[in-house]
Amino acid sequence: MTTQNDSPSADSVDAQLVDLQNSYIAKLDQKLQDIIDLWINFKNHDQSKEELHPLYRAVHSVVGTSSTLNISEVSRLCSSLEKVLLPMLKVDVLDANDILAIGPQIAELSALRESKDYKPKPIKLNG
Repeated sequence: MTTQNDSPSADSVDAQLVDLQNSYIAKLDQKLQDIIDLWINFKNHDQSKEELHPLYRAVHSVVGTSSTLNISEVSRLCSSLEKVLLPMLKVDVLDANDILAIGPQIAELSALRESKDYKPKPIKLNG
């Protein structure tokens, strides 16, 4: 008996997912650099809540896509950063300790970007 996962179309989808993953990884350096640049811009300016929104959006986008594409370490680091940023967007005045907490996370993300050791896990629909 042939199941849906045994069909040639599942192999084709698996190949397309590998291509999608590879394509995203090729763009990942720039996406991570954009996050780093947004952080630097925030740090070097008035550190207003409004300047956090673009940083949060960039981080949130990378969390979702890297998670979907099984790029777990990038997803983990960005998710951790997202958890720090989200409450900051909901307060009237930013807390200096919260702002300080972002720096080490950005450093860790930067180190991962430098190493390019993204360790994507294969995406397989077929067994």
